Amino acid sequence: MAGVTNLQWVLSALFPNPRVYMDVNQRGLICPVCNDQFKSPLTLPCLHSVCRKCAEEILVSRENEKHVTSGRYTPVNEPRSVLKCPSCKKEVQLDSRGLDGLTENFILRNIIDSMKEAKEYSDLDDDLGVQCDVCQDEPANLAIKTCVKCELCYCEECLNLTHPPGRPLTGHQLIAPTRDPKSNIVRCQDHNEIISLYCEDDDTVVCPTCRAVSHKHHRVIPTDEKYRQMKATLKDSVKSLVNVNSTYVQHIGQLRSVCDGIQGHFDRQEGSVKKEFTDVKALVQQKEKDLLTTIEKERREKVEVRQQQINHYRKTLENTTAAVSFAQEALRERGQASFLQKAHMIDKKVKSALESAPPIQDTELTEMPDNLFEANLDLSDIASLINHKASLSKAPPPPEIRKSQCIVGESSISIRWHVPDPSLYKDYQVQYATPHDVVRMTPRTSENLSVIESLSPGTTYTCTVRGWDREGAVHCSRPVDFKTNEPGSLVQYRMRQMKMLGTDIYY
Repeated sequence: MAGVTNLQWVLSALFPNPRVYMDVNQRGLICPVCNDQFKSPLTLPCLHSVCRKCAEEILVSRENEKHVTSGRYTPVNEPRSVLKCPSCKKEVQLDSRGLDGLTENFILRNIIDSMKEAKEYSDLDDDLGVQCDVCQDEPANLAIKTCVKCELCYCEECLNLTHPPGRPLTGHQLIAPTRDPKSNIVRCQDHNEIISLYCEDDDTVVCPTCRAVSHKHHRVIPTDEKYRQMKATLKDSVKSLVNVNSTYVQHIGQLRSVCDGIQGHFDRQEGSVKKEFTDVKALVQQKEKDLLTTIEKERREKVEVRQQQINHYRKTLENTTAAVSFAQEALRERGQASFLQKAHMIDKKVKSALESAPPIQDTELTEMPDNLFEANLDLSDIASLINHKASLSKAPPPPEIRKSQCIVGESSISIRWHVPDPSLYKDYQVQYATPHDVVRMTPRTSENLSVIESLSPGTTYTCTVRGWDREGAVHCSRPVDFKTNEPGSLVQYRMRQMKMLGTDIYY
């Protein structure tokens, strides 16, 4: 078809009647939200599709509930990071990019665009398709072929009656039914004849003159035969490609799930780090507050006692100073009689001041700054501990049960396991249980071997090795099933055990 896209040509080859193709596939091209053909369809991780505009309408906040009215979703409260698939109701967690983080369904969009183009290029009379031009019946039968040279459409009956194969109609080219046969005509540029043959040796289309001149001894077949072959081949290729595309879509969805899991893991790690450091900061701040409160209390008590002593000695000093001043004033008296008149009273007052002055206590000066308590804030160990503990490290590989090295008996199982770096683990423990029994555990051991005893013969036990690393975290191996031997197979068990231990057996 001239002027159509490659995908449209594929669709026209697979489905000669575009109207029929569109009718059959219309339901698969309808958005479940707007009930119209998809516009800018987005692919969700569940592999369903939805119009981008419709996705924006149903992207709502978490506080309200989502409901459907008249075939369209009404936005209600739900976080803008969550989108519920309108087909399967599965919630899709969106990242910071929002809808831009979803992949556009290019296959679906191209199919819709190609169908629109095919509809423009198809000139169908009505919904029944192209009718036969030769039929005398009303209504006419549907045409199955159009003769390019006759420019008539034929149903199967009229084609056999009025347009039989062979002479004189050998040069007539029959194509799929269409009202515009000239649009499908391809003429030879050298001879201006209709191309109706295909040269398999040169892999090209030719006209009858080209065959007689340039392709005389080549393998040449009619174009309709090659058309059917190529259509079948292309149909298989398209089917394979569609399967590949489906696989890619599914894989992308799985990768998105893995990406979401990684994102969630590191979100949890970030929250854990913030919580731990918040707790540590709260503890440090509380400790700082307690120490400052204690310092302030001690300071008030010590200063208050010394202030009381200062006030007491200051009052005494005032009394003694007054007595000294009074006595010095009397001593300046030059008259003997006047001095003697006041001397006894002054002497009595001075002696009274001496007697009332308390002795100074040397112990009051012992609590000098050098003798007071000090806050010992040596936090270097804490800083070192935080630097050591607050680090990011990969978890050590979990233990791996070596089933080929394990020994199974009637009532016991000897289990061996392996870890790449034993220094990363402190000790191990084996958990075991039957499908319908409670889980039991062996005592902890620092070795990579443990023996489970008192088991039931002929019974399957699922065993898992748990390992504690140096940080106290637990890492579990993959579960492995062991079936104890049936009664009477003890000899075989002993032989196998001796063989595993490298011991000769003597009878």
